[in-house]
Amino acid sequence: EELASKEVQIRYRQGDEYTWTKAALRTIYRENGSPQLAIGILEDISKQKEAEQAYKKEEQYRQAMLADTLAYGEINVTKDIVEKVSGLWAQSDSQELLHYDRLFKITLENRVYSLDKVLYETSFSREAYFKAYSAGMHEISCEYRRVDTDGNVRWMLQTIHFLKEADSGDLKAIIYLKDIDDKKRE
Repeated sequence: EELASKEVQIRYRQGDEYTWTKAALRTIYRENGSPQLAIGILEDISKQKEAEQAYKKEEQYRQAMLADTLAYGEINVTKDIVEKVSGLWAQSDSQELLHYDRLFKITLENRVYSLDKVLYETSFSREAYFKAYSAGMHEISCEYRRVDTDGNVRWMLQTIHFLKEADSGDLKAIIYLKDIDDKKRE
């Protein structure tokens, strides 16, 4: 028995709507080895294909958003866990960055310009995230000055997008950091 399958997109005559269908064919052979008949099964896989396309579109959008990003992070705010970091934030000791509160404290102490520390603390602490989300906010942004390892000060824009995980109910934050120093100094 052979099994062959193919996914195809079909448009029905009734309109401009397309349906994704998976066709699976199995050949049944006679005793002498010649094909006797083929059995076909059609399965509507439109929802799966739509989900795949939505994921690809979201990933393209995310990559476009992050094109000029210095740092990126995914945080489980509820559990105080840093799930993913890249860019500047990935250059730190990863053992210290397993918890967002620790990353926040290190950043506040070592990377935020002294006159911006209160603004940073009231904008980017976990408590501030819970408060903003409870108030119906799904995105917050704040401009502040960041101090690099050489003591240079540059303006940054940090943006946070909030979302609630459907299965666990945990609050998540997607955070990205952009250098806006040239624009601020114009």
